[in-house]
Amino acid sequence: MTTAAPTEPKLDELLALLKRLSPVALAYSGGLDSRFLAFAAQSADVDLHLYHISGPHISTEETEKAKAWAVSHRIDITCLPVNVLAEPAVAENGTERCYHCKKMFVEAIMDASGAALCSGLPCCPAWKDGPGLPDGLTGPPEKRAGAGTEPGPSQTGRRPPTLCDGSNADDFEQFRPGMRALAEYGAWSPLAVCGITKDDIRRIGEKLGLEEPEQKARPCLLTRFAYQIPASEKTLDALGKAERRMDGLMRQEPDGAFGQTLLPDYRLRLFGPMNQPGMVELHLQDVVSQDFAEKLAAEAVNFGFAAPAVRLLKKVSGWHDRHRDQGLAPNKFRA
Repeated sequence: MTTAAPTEPKLDELLALLKRLSPVALAYSGGLDSRFLAFAAQSADVDLHLYHISGPHISTEETEKAKAWAVSHRIDITCLPVNVLAEPAVAENGTERCYHCKKMFVEAIMDASGAALCSGLPCCPAWKDGPGLPDGLTGPPEKRAGAGTEPGPSQTGRRPPTLCDGSNADDFEQFRPGMRALAEYGAWSPLAVCGITKDDIRRIGEKLGLEEPEQKARPCLLTRFAYQIPASEKTLDALGKAERRMDGLMRQEPDGAFGQTLLPDYRLRLFGPMNQPGMVELHLQDVVSQDFAEKLAAEAVNFGFAAPAVRLLKKVSGWHDRHRDQGLAPNKFRA
């Protein structure tokens, strides 16, 4: 990897911080943010281990792709299977679902890595000073806020790893209940601390040679359900397979077919049972034609879904979060 250029002060700051946090136990989804953070940490010779949570909330293809990238870069990775639906607060899919889910992930990684609740470093400043921090994230418990001295050595004679995740500065401007779990456990979000946004990640990542710096966000499959609609393994599996088929069809289109270099963003979303008419919608970025959108929507029927209505949107991600207070019926929601 290319050495950090002096024209990238945010990257210089990030590399210095990662060295300070080393050894690092990184919560790694395989998405752009956590890949970029792993890429940067490796370049700084940080003692790094990736922890990937697998389970019904993520397609097996996403897990295999995440593993393959880590292996190709010779970065140690451990996959931890977690059945998030075993937690009723997750399966019932209330607005705090992400908090309970993230808490399960953090506890699994801490158990597997030996990461300490406090690794001898001050509390991550993002939880005290981050811009746009949601209510409830400030002022983490005193037992972490007062940390400032090195703990005693572990049985291996090395400092316990610092638990880190890939939250970036933009995430503080959105509805992210899971970030409260990170704060409660004293996890660090180095990208956010250094003010690195998604655009920064794409720009710097491309400059440094990171593969797929244009990678679209593919959040966990639970985000496809309107709040209060219970999730099941069967439906999650069908969602993953249907979206994978749609992705394949879009990749078969000629370059420039959508008037942009990136594939259009998309989500197959549920407002009720997957086989109930009127309860399924395909949300697509509005760079596609209505005819092509209908072609993609028709594929969902092959995976057990009722025929989806099509909704073309400028911004596809975070749609259920932006409309979480408007009830469950699809026709009540604003575009």
